Amino acid sequence: MNEWYFPITLLPGVGLLIMSTSSLSMGLSNELTNLLNTPDSNHDIIRKKISQLSRLNRALTAFYISCAALVISGLINGLYGEAHSLGPKFSEILLFFSIVCILLALTQLMIYAAKAVSIKRTQYEERL
Repeated sequence: MNEWYFPITLLPGVGLLIMSTSSLSMGLSNELTNLLNTPDSNHDIIRKKISQLSRLNRALTAFYISCAALVISGLINGLYGEAHSLGPKFSEILLFFSIVCILLALTQLMIYAAKAVSIKRTQYEERL
């Protein structure tokens, strides 16, 4: 990885993932508020939605950690380049760590999406 800017080029994509995940989190939080204010709401569905909110927060945390690792990786590679033998190696390790964090966050989002369909189905069937 000779180009110091490579890790930085990944930041806009991760930023979009953060924005969309934040939007999902805010929507779910509003939905939970409405359910909690409804006297006859199903407590099981509320628990599942709280679990979903926790899952989204874990994904957001992994995305934030990934962003920090990408920035630090780019800075280290930009400052030290090939001058120090440890600089590029540490930068590559941070880049790898960052990509693993992105993968973990995306896994959380896939689980969220699969369970969201199940929760909505239960919620709709309950109202029939």
